[in-house]
Amino acid sequence: SAPALIFDADVNTGIYHPAADTIAVSTQGNERLRVTADGKINLNESAGAVGSKLNIFNGSDNQNILGITGADESTEYAAMGIQAGNAVITGGGIGSTSTGIVFRTAEGGTEVERVRFSASGNVGIGLSSPESALSVAGTFPDSIANSGVHMGTLSSNYAAMQFNHTAGGFIDFS
Repeated sequence: SAPALIFDADVNTGIYHPAADTIAVSTQGNERLRVTADGKINLNESAGAVGSKLNIFNGSDNQNILGITGADESTEYAAMGIQAGNAVITGGGIGSTSTGIVFRTAEGGTEVERVRFSASGNVGIGLSSPESALSVAGTFPDSIANSGVHMGTLSSNYAAMQFNHTAGGFIDFS
């Protein structure tokens, strides 16, 4: 990965042209960044095997391969990686910082929190502050078209769980 455009006498660091319509950057004689003809960005000698627009090759499993920080790099972060054959998503905190993970979706252009994994490990669906291992909030519509397990409130007086879509399939918790 010898660069064609180098800086001062540092002959193994610079920019070069490894293929048609492709540009790359190397440091210490190793390719670190490649922009391909179809606009894909490959980092750390990635061959772009997964086919996504951004590909990162780490060379070994690590729980935090891709990291994102907010206002600073000293408290909380989000990271993604691969460890022992599993995809890992981390809401990380440094020192005494507690960090959870939030999943949001947009309906009609408005983003709304749907699921939260709290820093303590509790999961909330429809709740931003889950107080137990699994907390679910929501209401039952007038009719439910699908079979399965449905949880929510039938009124302000009690919660219910429906195990199938038949009459009498409710367990009421009042």
